[in-house]
Amino acid sequence: MSSQDLEIAIQHAESHALLEYLSAEEGSEATSETQGSITAALSSIRHFSGELVTRNMAGSPYHERILQTAARLLYYHATHG
Repeated sequence: MSSQDLEIAIQHAESHALLEYLSAEEGSEATSETQGSITAALSSIRHFSGELVTRNMAGSPYHERILQTAARLLYYHATHG
């Protein structure tokens, strides 16, 4: 997989996590009306992160980026509830 392919894959993974956050039905966590489903979003990120780990890319800039996406989404979720 080339770095350009990975860049596109990261963009898709980030978009998918946001889509899950905004559109998933109620999760197991309590939410306010302004919050999305953090469980669904983090599940999506966890899956992609696992794929990178299985390809021996843990600690790569791509893996770090998807983990930073998770951190930003968690921060947003925690501060807008």
